[in-house]
Amino acid sequence: MRNWMLVLLGVTACSKPEEAPSADPPGAKATAESDTQPRARGRDGDTLLVFLHHIKPARQKEYEALMAEIWGSALRKAADAGKADWQYSMTVTRDFVPLSATPNDSSPTYMYLIDPAPPNSLSDSGRFPQTLLIDAGYSREQADSIAGRLRETIRKDEFYSPVQHNFSRRSQ
Repeated sequence: MRNWMLVLLGVTACSKPEEAPSADPPGAKATAESDTQPRARGRDGDTLLVFLHHIKPARQKEYEALMAEIWGSALRKAADAGKADWQYSMTVTRDFVPLSATPNDSSPTYMYLIDPAPPNSLSDSGRFPQTLLIDAGYSREQADSIAGRLRETIRKDEFYSPVQHNFSRRSQ
């Protein structure tokens, strides 16, 4: 499960087009976005999925290219084709990427948060990440090859499945 969920989160990290910084106040942009795209967020007690990709030194550009050009594109295609799991992933995943390129001897970290976790997400089918690529039109052989290329860029991956709990809203 670790590998397929990492890629699921990683896919959405680079799947959104970059935006130029806005001159509008931060609140104005958030209000405009919330009017056009509802954002699901977990509630107290919901399970979240947190994934970290620690990228091998000097492989950051390759990792980002694979995520944007292949995985991000595949996620959009599968979601546009009406695949419910991928539509859900597009809606609830938040991505945290390095602010700038890191030196070649450093290992940048990408974090992906699915909030809340999809139903039945902790049951490992062993079919991802290839399932996403196959749903987007790749053959099984192509999907296996592409998944291998992505794994080669990742030094270490971590997965956490915490339960959301807001201590500041907790009653005594």
